Amino acid sequence: MHFSTRSKMSVLLLLAGILTIVGGFGVNLAVHASSAPTPPTSNPSAGVTRFTGSASALSSTTGTLNTKATAAHTSISSTPKLAVSPVGSRGVHSLAANAGAVAAIDTGADLTPAIATAAMASQTGSVLHNFAGINSVDSATANGFTLEPPDQGLCVGTFLGQKVIIETVNNATAFYTPTGALVAGPLSNNAVFGEPAAEFMSDPRCYFDASTQTFFLTDLAIDSFSPIANHVDLLALHANGATNQVAVDVTFAGNTAGNCPCLGDQPKFGIDQSNVYISVDQFDSTLTFETGAALVAVSKSQLLSGAATVNEAAFVNLSLLGIGVTGLQPAITTGSSAQEFLLNSFEYQDAAQTQPLSTSHTLGLWAVADPQNVTAGTLPELSAVTVTSETYAFPVDAKTTNGLSLATFTNDDRMQQVQFVNGHLVAALDSAVLVKGDALTRDGAAWFEVQPTMADHADVGGATFVQQGYVATAGKFLLYPAIEQSTSGSTAIGFSFTSPTQNPSTGFVISGPGHISFSHLHTTFVGPTQDAGFSCLQGAPQQCRWGDYSATALDPNGKDFWFADEPTVAQILNPTVPNNRTNWGTHIWESKG
Repeated sequence: MHFSTRSKMSVLLLLAGILTIVGGFGVNLAVHASSAPTPPTSNPSAGVTRFTGSASALSSTTGTLNTKATAAHTSISSTPKLAVSPVGSRGVHSLAANAGAVAAIDTGADLTPAIATAAMASQTGSVLHNFAGINSVDSATANGFTLEPPDQGLCVGTFLGQKVIIETVNNATAFYTPTGALVAGPLSNNAVFGEPAAEFMSDPRCYFDASTQTFFLTDLAIDSFSPIANHVDLLALHANGATNQVAVDVTFAGNTAGNCPCLGDQPKFGIDQSNVYISVDQFDSTLTFETGAALVAVSKSQLLSGAATVNEAAFVNLSLLGIGVTGLQPAITTGSSAQEFLLNSFEYQDAAQTQPLSTSHTLGLWAVADPQNVTAGTLPELSAVTVTSETYAFPVDAKTTNGLSLATFTNDDRMQQVQFVNGHLVAALDSAVLVKGDALTRDGAAWFEVQPTMADHADVGGATFVQQGYVATAGKFLLYPAIEQSTSGSTAIGFSFTSPTQNPSTGFVISGPGHISFSHLHTTFVGPTQDAGFSCLQGAPQQCRWGDYSATALDPNGKDFWFADEPTVAQILNPTVPNNRTNWGTHIWESKG
């Protein structure tokens, strides 16, 4: 689920510096600009802001995951569609079924198909595994209805004695072998998290913690929209199938400053050696205005041990520069760190979050110091500064093969997945770009590799941008970049992409250790049909919904990358019901790091 308080705007960005153009020739070309690349920026552009939180405890439950579980839901034909508002909404996930019409496939020279062959296994970026994941038919089979669009969680680890890839999409979860054979599922997420059939489930995340050999899964559970009541289910899934679970309240009913009870939208996931971190965008009781981000830290050791109560620390109404923060992304910490770091981008220029910024060059850098305090029942220190980055811009509409556009209302330049690895933060977001030789503005990825510093024990100090740049390709719109770096320093970005002649497809770029530029675009799946989802019938300005985020994950070997992204697929579900259809799919692949 993904709400928004502003309408989409078309912007033109003349990006200063060098843009990595991904094409079949793998070359770097300049953007329409004459200035040299911006040097790395150090030191904060504003003072440190400190935040006060509250400590409390959660009741936990233990159990065992039933990999054959199902949940009873109403039938597809009788399930009412959850309306997508064209104004003031990033679009609640909508109930749907699907149909699709075949359209021409662009196989232009700027696309290099990935080839999963043993002969290429020694080359960085070669595709090792490549298979279809959950699609709208699978979701309907598991739940009795399906949602549009898919939001994806992905994790890779050991479960019941074998290596598995877990994909969780909206309200369904499946377990696969590395070759794509189905181990279990797709399961209804209501069954996975032990929720009643009437509970609305959305926005899942997934992570395998190698240090404890445990999977962590989260999903937003909405009890009611009127009155607002919602929580985030946090599930620890052990290798033997045993589970520990807590329900993290994100309603914050006592938060009068935020006009709560609030809806905690699109939970973001982070983890370090001490805690699991869940961040949400707070929507006030009217579901109209975002009132800032909220961050909850949950004791990892207490959750894993099956303690009856699990300590948490919560920080609400988070803002910087007088602007409520959206898309506050806690880092997935690969290895160890004395602090948990977070990043956010800035999309607004007003406290009410109603006036989007066409361009920005500011990021929020956050640190949670003394994270072990959560387990002790006391508060950690949360601080933030703003730092100056390369320029990024509000994305333009991603025109696609059905004459409409993907993600018209849902795509923006909020921060996507963040990882802390090798002493650096790596992050990416969508940005409008101009590619040399391309007459139109496109959507690409702005990416950052940041070395954070602490001013003292408790306060974050600033950052040095080790590397930063852009990824784009002429004639294509790239959507929802998800970035990951291996322990050896290779970096990969996965995404969906489309154009007026390219059905929605999936792909990635990769760079080797120490490299500044990325490879050409590796295409992993070419969508066989145009987007025929029912959201495309909603009318302007909604156009077509698209997945709100992608996912990447490190293989347990610490070197190779796994990706999950959304293309269109050919499966048909209820093709005779045009207002209740969708043809989304997901695709999973592994590349060598």
